Amino acid sequence: MSLDTETTGTIYAQAIIRLVRGEEINKVAEEAGLPVDALNAALDEFLALHGKDFLKDSVAASEVKRNEPCPCGSKKKYKKCCEQLHKGIMDLMGPDAVEAAAAENARRRWLGERLNEAFGLLAEGRVQRSLENAEELLLQAPQNDRIHDLVYNAHLIDARFDDAMARARARYAVAEEEMAHFLKEQEHRLESQDPLAHLYHPHVWLKKLFIAKRALKNSRMVPDPPDEEMRSLARKLLLANDMNRFPETGEDGIAARRKGLNKVLARLKQEQGALPYLLEFCHLFSWAAALAPDVLAAYKSPLALDALVDMAVYDYPFVGDECVSVLAQMGDGGVNAVKEAFEEEPEFDPIKTPLVRVLAKVRSTASVELLRSFLGHASVHVVNEAGLALAEHGDPRFIPELEEANKRIGEQTGLDMAIQGLKQMAEAEAKNG
Repeated sequence: MSLDTETTGTIYAQAIIRLVRGEEINKVAEEAGLPVDALNAALDEFLALHGKDFLKDSVAASEVKRNEPCPCGSKKKYKKCCEQLHKGIMDLMGPDAVEAAAAENARRRWLGERLNEAFGLLAEGRVQRSLENAEELLLQAPQNDRIHDLVYNAHLIDARFDDAMARARARYAVAEEEMAHFLKEQEHRLESQDPLAHLYHPHVWLKKLFIAKRALKNSRMVPDPPDEEMRSLARKLLLANDMNRFPETGEDGIAARRKGLNKVLARLKQEQGALPYLLEFCHLFSWAAALAPDVLAAYKSPLALDALVDMAVYDYPFVGDECVSVLAQMGDGGVNAVKEAFEEEPEFDPIKTPLVRVLAKVRSTASVELLRSFLGHASVHVVNEAGLALAEHGDPRFIPELEEANKRIGEQTGLDMAIQGLKQMAEAEAKNG
């Protein structure tokens, strides 16, 4: 019987798992119908390519007690799940490799603990001390983006927007280079060289650069001299960040804060002069920022509309969805705001995809036409999101355009889902007459 490559690969993978678990190679080879030499070579290749990563996880998991839940998430006890697999990996890799992996894991734990301490200092408002800790950590792990993120956030909080932009731009360049290397070589170059390295996706830093640029722009809109009465009013919204006053989280947290600060919110909606001072903190991920979209919607000014668009792109939890909803409620006004956003600073287009969700909610000719134009966009991410949004309009006539876009950019999950959804809709309509 001849087997295709995929089937053969599956048989070898299953056999290798059995070997790692400690089964005897001759028995495994015979039952799998594989030559012993070939299976041995496959095992060596697997260990060479993946052994170090599996060993890292195995050593970390080996610290779990046998009757505790398995770290793989199966909800089984460790002894009844991955224990033998982890022991097998450690036996195959040898004691020296196990010792080295344990040392690496210890360094990662140390770094994680120090990072948590530094972020805690930042949350307490001890920005300078947090920065000093971060700079010390960067000496140990210069390619760890969690540390660079700490520095970036400290700069944002301290209104050092140029420094935040410089940090984001530099890390974006590193992430782009690493992504290009991975796509070419299928290898994380920096992370393979340094066990403490941890790189974000390039779009994470692109969004952080966008946020820092907007924060700088908004800081320049504050009048000189500032209106201290309006600034004081806007900053009353910062009471929302007091976790002692508002311990609730999630949707309950939003509701509790809206109720507790309803008088502040009502007055802010009547005082458009407070807008520049609201924008002084809306670039930060906070409960106060989560309450801002409702106020911005009441102003109905170009500056407030720009802020809603920007905050939709930030896509912070609660904030992003709220801004998308407000923009969608504007109908074609929201559609036009999305169109104008994509006409400016095209380098940020890949992270503007939250705005495409506005077009999914607005049922109008202008919305559909803008979505159709996005199918020809250079960014795969924009095309994918546009396809999904277009499918929500529920018109099977868009299928040929979606298929053409999918062919152009190379079979993307989002477009596949959109096409299949519309085809099923068309079949249902045909069946129901």
